[in-house]
Amino acid sequence: FVLCACALIGREFSTAGCQADEPAAGSPLPVSLASITEKFRSGEPVVVATFGDSITWPCYHTDFQQNYITFAVDALRQAYPKADIRIVHAGNMGSAARGLGETRFDRYVLAHAPDLVVIMFGMNDCLGGEGAIDAYEQNLTRLIERARSRGVLPVIANQNEIIYDSPDGQPRRALPRYMARALEVAVRERVPAADCFAAWKPLLASRDELAARLNDWIHPNHAGHRLMARSILQSLWPEAVGFVSDAVRTPERLPAADPVARLLPGPPGKQILRTSDGIWCAVSGRSRDGRITDLVFSWSEDPRPAWADFEHITLIGTGKEAVFDAMDRTLTAGLLLEREGRVLVVFSWNVGVFVVSIDLRKVSWQDHIRDPSAWLAQSGQPFVRPQIVVNNQQNAGLLHDAWLQPDGWPAVFCSARKPAPGSGWEITDGEDGIALVTRRGAADESVQDFLFPGFQALRCTHTGAENVYWAAQRNPGEEWRLGTVGRERFFSVHRSARELLLPGGGIANQAVGVAYLQTDQAADGHWTILEWGEDFSSHDLSPPAGATPGRLVPLPWSDGVERGIEWREVPHDDHGKCVCAWQSQLPPGGATLGILTEHRGQLAFSITGVRRTIPSN
Repeated sequence: FVLCACALIGREFSTAGCQADEPAAGSPLPVSLASITEKFRSGEPVVVATFGDSITWPCYHTDFQQNYITFAVDALRQAYPKADIRIVHAGNMGSAARGLGETRFDRYVLAHAPDLVVIMFGMNDCLGGEGAIDAYEQNLTRLIERARSRGVLPVIANQNEIIYDSPDGQPRRALPRYMARALEVAVRERVPAADCFAAWKPLLASRDELAARLNDWIHPNHAGHRLMARSILQSLWPEAVGFVSDAVRTPERLPAADPVARLLPGPPGKQILRTSDGIWCAVSGRSRDGRITDLVFSWSEDPRPAWADFEHITLIGTGKEAVFDAMDRTLTAGLLLEREGRVLVVFSWNVGVFVVSIDLRKVSWQDHIRDPSAWLAQSGQPFVRPQIVVNNQQNAGLLHDAWLQPDGWPAVFCSARKPAPGSGWEITDGEDGIALVTRRGAADESVQDFLFPGFQALRCTHTGAENVYWAAQRNPGEEWRLGTVGRERFFSVHRSARELLLPGGGIANQAVGVAYLQTDQAADGHWTILEWGEDFSSHDLSPPAGATPGRLVPLPWSDGVERGIEWREVPHDDHGKCVCAWQSQLPPGGATLGILTEHRGQLAFSITGVRRTIPSN
């Protein structure tokens, strides 16, 4: 993938040893570090570019926005308050120092007339072993010469250490030789160099310390990119090093915005559950500046608790009290699943879908609930972070819904992109839509089936038998498509639907959903019950006698045996608009619904009994 964009934020940058400003024989440098630094001081515009592989591409290994160069430039802006710096990102997944052809370097770097370009390759080149290292040197040299010919200052930066005894690390045993060769090229060509690799080498003494700065076996996470940024700054602009944190946890932004409690986006009905042992569980969020940064897990062993009776932990967040670091990622959805006392929290950051779980049947589980290891039963890897279900190749990962497979892994419907035929890693051209992602075989292998190009929403329900029913919608307010996983046959509801909600279990082997349907934009619409299995039917719902129109919403649910519809009044503003969302969960065999509501940044929990208002067919 190629990203060629201007960024308003900047990060880590490392350069070591060679700070030569003198021109090489017969090849004078058209610009120097000193002249660029003077532009920082004076406020004259400076364009900083990067050219490299997936470590240079701001992708899902961080948050699609930040990497070593954004961290470095952020620090430079603080060290030089007048600095006017623009960033040009040109990273490619899977690329090597050959630069994917001279035209790629021209198109995505030199065409932007940068003052300086950081050239960082080697992680993929080293797959060629000792026999390909001379070609790697020649490719770096060619990129340096090409930059100089256009009046651009080239900077050579090497990369990070990796976990060698891993599937991705074993073929890269030659990496240290490539990293050393990159510095040799910089010395010979008399260009600045950043020895990021040297800053990583001490981490090899501790597998845990090394894993804490990696997002997988070879790619740095935010902390790893900050470490590289510090290396770059230490070599080029040491006066700016102090503005980049060396902590593993993401530093909190100051002044920190006050968090606002809120419900998470995601499937209504799956954010509250009561386990088979009677423990109420909930997931909710906190937002700052309109962005959901924290995921909160709450629980109560009281059979009929109020929200004040729940205990809460920050499962993912920005502070030290959080179990897992939020890493500047944005939460986009969340839900709860449970089997035999093990509760799974499935959620999406903007970079993909993840899962953690905890066994509430273990003795003294409350004493370990803040320990990350208690949540990582699905993970066979050394990384202290939620387990990846699927990475997104685009910024805006979204979990639509999920259910549990027999092996305990969630099967998820999520936003995805279908690559163009033959595109490989380089091109993201393709259709956007919804994919079904499952796990088969090894825990780190996922199988993705692209389902619906263009569709933006999907809900599903697992009836407890073989069937998983789904309802998908292309755009809000449009018709719904109803079907069964594994079958091509589907039904369409040829009326616009504003919202569709599915229960956690159908009637016997049949799914039941409730949709809020609109006939046109002016109409308020009405609630309709939808049923499908081998056949499809629908009929409208009527609110209880004497109910206030517009102030009641139904709580659609089925206990796996009988249908139950509960109408409930919710808060509204002065204009009659609903100002809260609601989530509900009826546990198997239970007789109560737990409802978590949000109103003006405050959450409240209540329990209601289920009464049948719609007769069974």
